[in-house]
Amino acid sequence: MNHTGRCRSCNAPIVWAVSAAKGNRMPLDPDPVPDGNVWIIERPEHGAPIVGVTLHHDDLPEGTLTYVSHFVTCRDADKWRKREKW
Repeated sequence: MNHTGRCRSCNAPIVWAVSAAKGNRMPLDPDPVPDGNVWIIERPEHGAPIVGVTLHHDDLPEGTLTYVSHFVTCRDADKWRKREKW
């Protein structure tokens, strides 16, 4: 995957992707994990990997690599989360 960078808070490597649901940029940890809830759909025409989110691994084809949002692992994630306005 390209579109790599580093977290501005913890300096960990990240991969930037775009959410399939809302089109928001999403930082991901670059290494796949067995219990991740995000998978990558490579679409070069979009300029960045597109990601989908699942709650159930049974919904994914066998062998699909899954990842986690960097917000899950970053010690400073709360500084970067955008809060919904009510």
